[in-house]
Amino acid sequence: MRSVSSIFFSILCMAGALAQCAHADEYSVAIYRETDAGGIVRFTDQPRTAEAQRHHIRRPLLIRVRGEAQPVADMQQSHSIEIASPREDEAVRSNHGTLFVQTLVSGTGEEEFAADLFLDEAWVATSGNGSFELENLDRGSHRLRAELKSADGELLATSEEVTFHLLRYAIPASE
Repeated sequence: MRSVSSIFFSILCMAGALAQCAHADEYSVAIYRETDAGGIVRFTDQPRTAEAQRHHIRRPLLIRVRGEAQPVADMQQSHSIEIASPREDEAVRSNHGTLFVQTLVSGTGEEEFAADLFLDEAWVATSGNGSFELENLDRGSHRLRAELKSADGELLATSEEVTFHLLRYAIPASE
């Protein structure tokens, strides 16, 4: 009796798996993962090599806006930039006055961009990778803001302002 129930359970599982596969094209999209000779992984919608691995991803969810359905993927891609380091209200110890600033950028894909950094509302640097090193800063509280710009200079996004506090050794004045 036990072997009959095991066979029945196996058939039931296989039927469920087949039903899932039958609906895979309806609810998912096939993508292909390839790794080139340099070790770079690429995802495409069409296989370029025989070694490409096929994967299924779920179709985008629908969002209802004022009664109309619109696929998330069809919405305009938004760009964003945020200051990851230093954090809001962080105290930074740097006796030489050096500060490393790291920004997080999203929505740029393969397009080139530039990040502008502002310290206390004054432009201080531009970076193509979102990392900055500022030198000889005065001690005290400062505000940082970053702007994300396209290669042609169009403003894509602005970060929220971050306030940090630079702790730097001060030599006492002699009397």
